[in-house]
Amino acid sequence: MPNSPIEKSPDEVTAGAVLVSHPSLTAAFPTPPAGFVPTSAAEYRGLLPKLAEVSALPQAVDELRLLGGDYVSLFGKTAAAAQPVLAALDAASQWSRSRRAAEEWAAYARVQEGLAWKGARRIVEGMKRPFDLAAAHDPSVLTSYPGLARLLGVGKDIAKRALAARRRKAKAEGPSATPVTDAKPIEKPIA
Repeated sequence: MPNSPIEKSPDEVTAGAVLVSHPSLTAAFPTPPAGFVPTSAAEYRGLLPKLAEVSALPQAVDELRLLGGDYVSLFGKTAAAAQPVLAALDAASQWSRSRRAAEEWAAYARVQEGLAWKGARRIVEGMKRPFDLAAAHDPSVLTSYPGLARLLGVGKDIAKRALAARRRKAKAEGPSATPVTDAKPIEKPIA
């Protein structure tokens, strides 16, 4: 039972009391073609398939493939040619399956990301004080480990930006605005 908290595979970590797996390194995540710019979803409103269409389409495509020469006798001479019809419906079916798989993976990844960050933030919280003490004793620590310094100081940076934004807003509103004071950022532990 590799996913039990008792037997962990090497690609699993414990985040608090929650077991979190690393993302699959073998999963293929295709990238859109170069230059692709997504359009507004509003442009496709009403065009995206209904669930009933998506579920019926693979069987319909298979049946069209089996029709062969009977296509014309079933749909008539005025119907669109069989090959373009089959190609269009097959492409629609494959894109719907791909989108559903991507959405399912995205939902799974969102949950796993949240669980992983919940545990990671607990760990980061415990690292802040020792790192601050080390940096106070030896300021070169901040330049030697700039990534750690940024990660462990993210809460402070967010608070500084928020204070600067409040000051800009107060300045824009004029002297009648509520004065902005330097408040120490509240850092509460992640539950």
